[in-house]
Amino acid sequence: MYKLIFKYHKIILNGFKVLTVFLALYYLWRQREIWSAFTLPAGVEIFKILLILTGFSLLNWFFEIKKWQGLAGHIRTITWTEAAKQTLMSFSVSLLTPNRIGEYGAKSVFYAQPDYKKVWALTFASNFAQLFWTFIMGVAVLLFWWQHPAVKAYISQWHLPFNAVFLGIIAIGLIAFVIYIKHLKSKNYLLLHKTVWQQSLFYAGVRYAVFSSQFALLLYFLSHNIGLNFIYPAVFLSYFMASLIPVLAFFDWAVKSSVSVLVFGMINMPGALVFNVVSLMWLANFLIPFLAGLVLIWHFKFHIK
Repeated sequence: MYKLIFKYHKIILNGFKVLTVFLALYYLWRQREIWSAFTLPAGVEIFKILLILTGFSLLNWFFEIKKWQGLAGHIRTITWTEAAKQTLMSFSVSLLTPNRIGEYGAKSVFYAQPDYKKVWALTFASNFAQLFWTFIMGVAVLLFWWQHPAVKAYISQWHLPFNAVFLGIIAIGLIAFVIYIKHLKSKNYLLLHKTVWQQSLFYAGVRYAVFSSQFALLLYFLSHNIGLNFIYPAVFLSYFMASLIPVLAFFDWAVKSSVSVLVFGMINMPGALVFNVVSLMWLANFLIPFLAGLVLIWHFKFHIK
């Protein structure tokens, strides 16, 4: 059975991704109120919202670029501008390839062939560190917040068949993550220099704080009646649950939106508000950088070294 699963694991994974997209879109369709026209609550300053949206998005990508600049320094010293080009172009390529594997190949183009394995290892460290913080904060919320009476009451109202499938996919994702870690250990992929992990975890932690705060502050200023002590745990849990679900890269917004609407329902956050904030963040942190990377790719002359 294990050999059969391993043989067809790519087909199975892609099947789960397609299923996830359909479930996410179905859930969003069921929550019809989120498609209603969204208007800013009275007293909300549009300038403040735009400042949070643009300022935190710029900080998010600034630290992502700084992270790669520091990691690439283990191969050769590069400027922040060079790191920005490599980061944005590889990000765009990754979204056009299965499982975002294109990021590894795209970054390799900027380095000599003998350094390819180092580039792949450093890229892995960068991505794994980001996943590490998502899991740590998500598990912390599950341990200390999941038994809250209001949360338990909300869960009891869930539509069982749909959510049984939804939670089943999350469970499969968690099991796949554990197997993935064991595979990495068996291949010694985790045996990188201590400074590599220190740099990766530091910048990944800063980035996690930045985009989590962006999400929380946008919801806080737009909702008025829900405190940050409830919003932040819901943000952490949303990112954690979304990270466990296999998804096609370009439909990431659908899964994050459906998961966020589901989680924030626990604290009575309007679905329309959550959906629109997720969409705005996807636009600022995902779509615009993707388009910027495509422009850089269009004007860049690649030279295989």
